[in-house]
Amino acid sequence: MKKFSLLLIGLAFVIMSACDIIEAPFEENPGNGPDTTDTEKRRVLIEEFTGYHCGNCPAASVIAHEIEETYEGKVLAIGIHSGYYAQPKDDDPDYRSTIGTAVFDYYGLEATPNGLVNRTKYENNVVLSKGAWFSAVAEQLTIDAEVSIELTPAFNTASREISLDCKIKYLADQEDDAYLLNVYIIENDVIGKQIWYNHDPEEIEEYEHHNMLRGAMTIGNWGELVSAAGAMTGDSTTMTLNYTLPSEWNADHIKLVAMVMKNNDDYNVLNVNWCDLLEMSENTRLIVK
Repeated sequence: MKKFSLLLIGLAFVIMSACDIIEAPFEENPGNGPDTTDTEKRRVLIEEFTGYHCGNCPAASVIAHEIEETYEGKVLAIGIHSGYYAQPKDDDPDYRSTIGTAVFDYYGLEATPNGLVNRTKYENNVVLSKGAWFSAVAEQLTIDAEVSIELTPAFNTASREISLDCKIKYLADQEDDAYLLNVYIIENDVIGKQIWYNHDPEEIEEYEHHNMLRGAMTIGNWGELVSAAGAMTGDSTTMTLNYTLPSEWNADHIKLVAMVMKNNDDYNVLNVNWCDLLEMSENTRLIVK
């Protein structure tokens, strides 16, 4: 059956990093994922709440893709299946995640599609309809980044163990709020059902779900403490995370998405970075640089 994709013709995913294969025994590699150290402005995360029984959601995803294309390499949109229209029926797969449901509930969402843009208020609202996403993203991209995030992932194809070094550098003195690190695991091009109103056909059996949230490497729904207070410009810290990738997730389509947030009521995202995790061959460790 023909596969339906939201991607517009000519849209290609940006390869965020080059990769070397390191055969066992593993060696240290100073390489890292996309480096925001010298970036003066924030990158932007769009958390798009969706469900495959939500017939209005694909149109919102089209907008999210357009934003990614417009601000290539600066914006990442992820799909979080949650809420009523994400509930599986009969033998349908369950695309919900524990962390996605927690975020959906925390921000008081009652319907999809809706989204968060760096979890920051735009026109006095944190939860935004799809019509506000472009403007909210443009505003966030003008803000100086308080932190940079460097990612160095490694993947053992035999054990499916991921190891991720996250280096966080302070580009401004830390304010009173503590900083948290949260690392999402997302899978791109997940093929499954989707309802799409005013589309031919409306019931799609092999729809390509873009950047689906699968889970998190960090502990808890709001990540792990980076620093309580008092960090100064130029300070840095590195956190190492480990995770075993479930066998049903396609490692070739996995991205790791790291965000540093304020520990406040809205969990404002100060900056975000991401990298691809590419499965190569048995008993290799993939170093992304």
